[in-house]
Amino acid sequence: MTEDRLDHLLDEALATGDVPSDASPTEREEIERLLQASRTVREAKALVDAGAEASMLVAKARFERFLTQEARSSAGATDASPSRVARVFGLLAGGRSIPKFAAIGGPVAAAVLLIAVVVIVLQGAFDDVDTAIALESGDYVQLQGKIADIEEQGDDLLVRVESPAGVYSASVTQGTALRNFDSEILRSALKRGITVALDGIVSDQGVLVANTVAVGDFSVPDRQSPEPITDARDSIKATIVMVRLSEDGSSGHVVFENDAGRHFIVPVDGRAFEALLHRFSNSLGERIEVRPPSQEGGAFQIDVLKPSDGVEPLPLPRKLPPLIHVRGEVVRVADGFLELRNADGTIVVRLTPSTRILAKGVGLLPQDIVEKDAAVGFTVTVTGRIDPTSDQLIASVVTVGSSMDAPQADRPKR
Repeated sequence: MTEDRLDHLLDEALATGDVPSDASPTEREEIERLLQASRTVREAKALVDAGAEASMLVAKARFERFLTQEARSSAGATDASPSRVARVFGLLAGGRSIPKFAAIGGPVAAAVLLIAVVVIVLQGAFDDVDTAIALESGDYVQLQGKIADIEEQGDDLLVRVESPAGVYSASVTQGTALRNFDSEILRSALKRGITVALDGIVSDQGVLVANTVAVGDFSVPDRQSPEPITDARDSIKATIVMVRLSEDGSSGHVVFENDAGRHFIVPVDGRAFEALLHRFSNSLGERIEVRPPSQEGGAFQIDVLKPSDGVEPLPLPRKLPPLIHVRGEVVRVADGFLELRNADGTIVVRLTPSTRILAKGVGLLPQDIVEKDAAVGFTVTVTGRIDPTSDQLIASVVTVGSSMDAPQADRPKR
C-alpha cells in the first residue's frame, strides 16, 4: 500500500462517496475511516450553517462533543498522510489554506487542525447572522415568529421560534398562558409552522421562559439582520418587531421595521418602555416614531403613533394577538402584593424581587410602589405569568400611569 495509491483511492472515494471496488481490505479499511471523517466534517459544517440560526452555545456544545468523540476514536488509529488530511479537512475549510502543522503528529495534529478549522468556520458562518439582539439572563422580551421545532421536556415544552431578528428558544411551562386573539387554547394548538407572539423572562440558560404564547394568523416580517443606528438626525416612523428590557428596567433595545421594509435596532431607556407597555399588552406590530437621542450616545426616544397622527391601525394579517396583561387601579399595597380593581373586579398581583417597576413618568420610585401606599389611586399595567397553583398574576413588568387612565384588562376568556 503506497502513498500514491492511497491518494488515488481517496480522491475517487471523495468524488463518489464510496470506496473503489479494487481497494484491498487494508486499503478499504483506511479509506472507510477517512470517508467517515469527511462525512462527519460535512455534517458538522452543515450543522454550523444551520446552527447559524440557533444559538452559538448550542453549536459550540455540539462541536465540543464531536471533538471529544473524535479524539477518543482516533487514539491508536493509523496516521493519515498530510495530503489526505488536507483534502478531508479542506472540505470544511472551504478552500482556505491548511496550517503547516497538520503535516506532523498524525491524529493529534488532525484533532488540533479540526479545532482551528472549526473556529474559522464558526467565525465565517456567524459573521453574517449573529447580529440579532443578544439576550441576557433576566431580560424581559417580546418577540414574534414561526415555530420551527417543539420538544417535550418533562411537563414543559421547549419551542424554537424563528423570529425576524434571530432564532430563540422558549420554554412553555405550566404557568404559561396559551391564547389566540380572544380566548385560551390548548397546548395541542402549538405546532410547527404556526405564527406566534410571546413574551417572558430570559433564564440563566438563555431560554425565554414564556409568560404568554399567543397564536394568530398574522404575517411575520422577513428575517434580516437589524442594522444598528447610532447617529440618526431625523425621526423615523416604523413598526415594532421585537423589544428587550434589561433586568433592572433602566435600558433595552427596540428592533423596528421602517416603511421601506428595512430593520434597525436602537437602544432605549425605561421611559420608552413605560409608554409602550402601559398602553399595549403587545407592543409588537405597533406603529411608533423613533426620535434621535437628546445627547450623543444617549437612548433613542419612542413616541406611540395614534390614528390622530394620520396612522391607520395595522390591518389583518399584520395585527398581532394580545399578550396577557392586567390593567387596573391600585386600591391596596401589602406584603409584596398589589390589589387592583377594574371592570372585571379585584385582581391580586404578586411582586417579586425581579419585578421591573417603571414609574418615572409619574414621579414615583420602585420602592414607593413596594413599600408605601404612593401608588394607590394610580392605574398600572401588569405583564406577567399565571401561577397555576393560585391563579395569581406574577408580575414581570409593572408600569404606572396617570390616575386618570381608564382601567381595563386583557386576560383571555375561559
